[in-house]
Amino acid sequence: ALGLLGQADRLLGLLDGVTDAVVVAAALRALGEASPERAFEAARPLLFSEDPLLAASAVEAIGQLHGARRDDELFPALEHPHPDVVKSALVVLSRDMSREALAHVGRCLDHPSYEVRRFAADLLVSQADGAAHALVRARMDREPDPAIREALAVALAVATRPTRTEP
Repeated sequence: ALGLLGQADRLLGLLDGVTDAVVVAAALRALGEASPERAFEAARPLLFSEDPLLAASAVEAIGQLHGARRDDELFPALEHPHPDVVKSALVVLSRDMSREALAHVGRCLDHPSYEVRRFAADLLVSQADGAAHALVRARMDREPDPAIREALAVALAVATRPTRTEP
């Protein structure tokens, strides 16, 4: 309710000294509704929290902004030790993927986590972009997991299949 009412100062006060991840996540979401800019600033220190819920909440708050500033803050989140935080950052970056974001998402194809590699590949294949598809094709040659190699091949085949036009 505080977010809908635009009560950014009250929400920032609520964030002060609170350590409960669920409360912080809810307050950041509400702060994003009240003031995306202030949510961005409040979220930055939480981006590398060891608590994946806090870090993912920070990713979402930062992701409410658009453009290079958002991307520059989120690129380091792709190195977070928890795969769910990395996947949250990937989702946000994929919403309007710049060339630089595409390169960073492509680097996630080499991530140690199977989940992250697979998720990054799915996001890249979903892009209507030949460069994104080329990154996935290049990864297929290096992917050690046969299940992921097969999934990449199938996803690429579906993504690059010519569309039929009805007469």
